[in-house]
Amino acid sequence: MNLAEQNLETIQNEISNTIVELSKLNTVTENKLDKDRIEHAQDLSSKLSDLYAALSHQEKVLSDSFKKDEKAQLDATGRRYIFKDYRATNVMYRNGNRFDIYMPYYLFKGTNKGKGTGCKPGLQLLGIHHAISNGLSTYIAMLSAALSSYDEVKKHLAKVNIHLSVASIVKISKHISKLARLSQSAEKYLSGFNNTNTIVVSIDGDRIRIRSKKRGPKTAKKRNRFKGQWREVKLFVIYVVDEGGNKIKKELPIIDGIIGSPQRVFNLLKNYLAGLDLNTVNNLVFVADGAPWIWKRINQLLETMILRSDIKVYQVLDYYHAMEHLNALAKQLYKSKSDQGKWARSCKELLHAGKVDEFIAKIKLDSKYKKGKLVKSEKGYFINNADRLIYKTCKDHGLPQGSGAIESGVRRVVNLKMKGNSIYWKEDSANDMLFIRSFYKAGRWEDIERMAYAGGLAMAS
Repeated sequence: MNLAEQNLETIQNEISNTIVELSKLNTVTENKLDKDRIEHAQDLSSKLSDLYAALSHQEKVLSDSFKKDEKAQLDATGRRYIFKDYRATNVMYRNGNRFDIYMPYYLFKGTNKGKGTGCKPGLQLLGIHHAISNGLSTYIAMLSAALSSYDEVKKHLAKVNIHLSVASIVKISKHISKLARLSQSAEKYLSGFNNTNTIVVSIDGDRIRIRSKKRGPKTAKKRNRFKGQWREVKLFVIYVVDEGGNKIKKELPIIDGIIGSPQRVFNLLKNYLAGLDLNTVNNLVFVADGAPWIWKRINQLLETMILRSDIKVYQVLDYYHAMEHLNALAKQLYKSKSDQGKWARSCKELLHAGKVDEFIAKIKLDSKYKKGKLVKSEKGYFINNADRLIYKTCKDHGLPQGSGAIESGVRRVVNLKMKGNSIYWKEDSANDMLFIRSFYKAGRWEDIERMAYAGGLAMAS
């Protein structure tokens, strides 16, 4: 009997003993259980749950299918290897209990004299990373994405008897994010897209502070100096709407984004759109504000996409941003508020009637004798986006006119988590958090769990 088989018996005995202890609590004759007895029962139940998880892992290690998968992982390295022995890994499970799991330890031939040259490929196959079970790792990552700070996560875990340092929580959360990103494939995200008649894509950005090392001596507290710079977070949301242009609540949106160049975020968006079954799509709508970097790359994106000839593609300038610019222009053209309001209303009537050419002609004529950078800027805003002022078309065809979905996404994903007094992020950490928080806020956390496990397998191979 090898060490793994012995450990299997040990776990089974521990399960039997725990069940006996629980059964003794059921023989209490008093009408009411005291607080200590209730807490003891809860602890035993949590322990029993983790024991069954450990039992499942140890049984898998001894199964023929597991050994076959393990061999495939080793063969994929292209290196010669030998089995050394069974070695224990003390794994923490979902409820904070730790149990040893014995699995094969292999040495690569020609390197067994050095340290750290062996491996346990079974850990990745079981989804165990940093001696933490997959269930607990993804739970920690979820809390990190949901709560305001890592310190809050630490306190929350401590309440359920899981004691980890902030550094460990950060490491685990980042690792889960990287594994999920590693196996990322848009086809896995679309389980909730049942109605794909009209798909809407909206893009926007916001800024957070990124820290980078600063040259020079350390501070009096022996800390590295750093400089903080504002960097733009570029976020997008993909969702479906009904015939009235309203977001279908039962259809989970896709939210994602990165800190990086505009081209990087559009490459990411392209990968998502490539995973959509566009054969069932009748309308593809892009909604955004007037940022030139967005519309320039949307046109480039459309040129590279293969779409059915009958798919209608719409580009819509966010109505609420447009009205802000219209009111700003009115203030430059007229002094009195009544004249400003009257002029703005006449412009809106033209837009609502679909008379875009007349609207552009009107703002050109009315601002002809007005000088100033602001007048020129606001006028250019509408002239450059004239083809996107299709609000009547949107109303007639039940298409969204505003970018409220992405505005809300930016607020929930970025502002409420990653911005604040004295909050600085390293770029790598910020991108990891953006990924898992975006999926959490979109209601797609199960996708992160599935992708993280698949990413672990990919990393092992």
